Amino acid sequence: MKNTKSIPVYLLLIVLCSIFIVSCSEDSPVTPPDGPYQFDSARYDWSFQSFSTEFLTFEAIDTTNIFLLGIRALVKYDGFNFNYNYYDDNSFYPLTMGSYDKNNIYIGGDDNSVSSENGKPRMKKWNGSTFDEIPIKDSANRHYQISAIQAKGENEIWMGSTRGDLIQYNNGSFEFLRIDTTFIFTFFGTDEMGNFYSVAQKTVFDSLTSNYLNIYKKVNNAWDWTLVFSEKYTGYDINEIQPSRINSEISGFKKNNIMKFTGNTFREIFNIKPFIAYQINQFSDSTFNSFMLPGGNDNSGLKLFNWNGSKWSLEISFGKMNIFGDVFHKISNVNGKYYFIYSDYVFGITYFGKGKIKTVTN
Repeated sequence: MKNTKSIPVYLLLIVLCSIFIVSCSEDSPVTPPDGPYQFDSARYDWSFQSFSTEFLTFEAIDTTNIFLLGIRALVKYDGFNFNYNYYDDNSFYPLTMGSYDKNNIYIGGDDNSVSSENGKPRMKKWNGSTFDEIPIKDSANRHYQISAIQAKGENEIWMGSTRGDLIQYNNGSFEFLRIDTTFIFTFFGTDEMGNFYSVAQKTVFDSLTSNYLNIYKKVNNAWDWTLVFSEKYTGYDINEIQPSRINSEISGFKKNNIMKFTGNTFREIFNIKPFIAYQINQFSDSTFNSFMLPGGNDNSGLKLFNWNGSKWSLEISFGKMNIFGDVFHKISNVNGKYYFIYSDYVFGITYFGKGKIKTVTN
């Protein structure tokens, strides 16, 4: 049955790759006209833990409550140990999660006992000690999987589906809106004014391959979503925007620039010069005086860089550590400490990284 369920996961990853795909090429090192950029040495001490399993994403609530979403378990890192909380449900296949505190973590996915064509959505809630099953009551009997969750509070849990549905869960009741069955909702986000949006994407594999990006705005706190941004990119388009999030705010990458979604469009807010950025789906630094970003500047593989407001430092060279992967999910800054997961889906290995500022000694 696992082979059957690989279909929706890889369909989802096809679209997510438009967010995650490494934009650095081994044939395209970044060398400024005045010579190679001189990076500062690492400003952080880093440690790693490898797992012979896949983690899809994580939620960093605080430094003692970091939850990693696994296929068979929700794993809590308390700052010292990894504690496995198993679903004990072979039919449940998780794809995404969202939370508003450590005792209210919502995990969405689908039912592993049916084929992907007859997708049956599933949702579980971690209440701090056990999992509660939340049956998704859909009278229209739609077929889909849960691909995105934004938990704003007990009375407002938003979900997106692999077949263009927006779903609201309000303490036991559900409301549904089917927008476009050809799109996958990949995440929710806000703008700097606090407006709430949903992001949908699709890829059409034709002679040139076309990527589509739609952004919908929730209007006036009513059950009304308006399409406010829509783009189609065909073939290798240097103007293609890869959507992302800065904390909760919608952002993106375009031609090695970090973009911010404001006024229903994307505007450049930061240019990355000495390396090619890897376009992660979320990083949690809210200021551009200091942030982390993966990327590459030569043919030695993926690296992690830190910007301190005036200069870049080279923090990690993964290739030199023989650490390789396919997807760098996101980076979270929690009270000045950094966390990330870096996955190798071919071999089913995930690396969990932790960084803290180096101690300066006189």
